[in-house]
Amino acid sequence: MRHSEFYRLAAVRAGQTWCGPRDVDWLIRLRTELPNLRTVLDHCASRDDLAVAGVEIAVDLARTRCWFFGSTLGEGRHWLERLLATGPGVRGAPAMAASGTPALIAGALAMKAWIALCQGDNPAAGTFLAECRAWPGICRTARRRRR
Repeated sequence: MRHSEFYRLAAVRAGQTWCGPRDVDWLIRLRTELPNLRTVLDHCASRDDLAVAGVEIAVDLARTRCWFFGSTLGEGRHWLERLLATGPGVRGAPAMAASGTPALIAGALAMKAWIALCQGDNPAAGTFLAECRAWPGICRTARRRRR
């Protein structure tokens, strides 16, 4: 559990400070830590109580473009898809939304679509964006922010 939390916090810090003077340092650190991050992502995907933490790690790795610059877009997409299919009790993003993470789910769905676009998989990107638009939690959150 501490291992997962350590890497979750590292990914969050990397995501929060992205587009700053330490981008290269973060990319080097994330690339070096990728075996540990994979272990944590796999652990989170295998436990319903850690699924949200896993999604957070995968989203932050996508935000830092770790998957892009590491030439591992397919792996990033795999983790997002696998972790979004995991949730407390029920599978899928709606189940995770019940745990109070609509912004995280919106970010995960958006990153999944972005990766598909980078891969040239426009049909999948369209499907992922439709999934994002069809999910009411995301639409309500976006409408509230526009007001």
